[in-house]
Amino acid sequence: MKTNTSLNPETQDRIQQLKLGVDWHADHFRVVRMCDGQSPQPAQRFTPASFLLFVQKQLPLADQVCVVYEAGPGGFHLHRQLVALGVTAFVVHPQKLDPNHKGVVTDKTDARELALNLDRYLRGNQRALSVVRVPTAAEEQRRALSRQREQLRRERQRLAAQGRSLCLTQGIRLRGDWWTQNLSLPEWLEPRLQVWRKLITAVEEQLAALTKQVEALAPKHDPKVWAP
Repeated sequence: MKTNTSLNPETQDRIQQLKLGVDWHADHFRVVRMCDGQSPQPAQRFTPASFLLFVQKQLPLADQVCVVYEAGPGGFHLHRQLVALGVTAFVVHPQKLDPNHKGVVTDKTDARELALNLDRYLRGNQRALSVVRVPTAAEEQRRALSRQREQLRRERQRLAAQGRSLCLTQGIRLRGDWWTQNLSLPEWLEPRLQVWRKLITAVEEQLAALTKQVEALAPKHDPKVWAP
């Protein structure tokens, strides 16, 4: 990959704060760099792996390397990788990065605005970034467990509705947990409904297992309330 040599100034005065604005995508990052109070440098494109290598090369050049990117489907994995390298990393709430209202927003302009906002934030403008609290790995794992449990609950509702809809086309109205009931149905309809019944049963087995895990992680006692 061809990289702009201006991003690797081996022969310049030491940088106090090196700031990287990152527009995150699953397969690539757009990165804009700022050195102290200088203007943002042209955006560069990196793969996730090559970006981490690039960051490692920046560490000896500055007293502090700071990175900012928006929260999204990638979660906080990148944040933890950066912190492990010794970087000061910020994850921020997503926002429309078009301060001049030009109506033209690209990966490059997003990365540039993130870098500029990071510069303002580090200079004392606390409104420049809306920083997200990064959960611990344990907290994130518990959230994933609860989230998956809720997704299964919704999937059960969806499958149950499919069965009700099928029977309603034949003038049969199903009520409650119909998949647990003995139903009197036309011979041709029973196999079709059985498909939904089997799927719901499988989902319920997984849902029950996840529920036990969630309950096991719940506090054993109510937290004590401090009173003055």
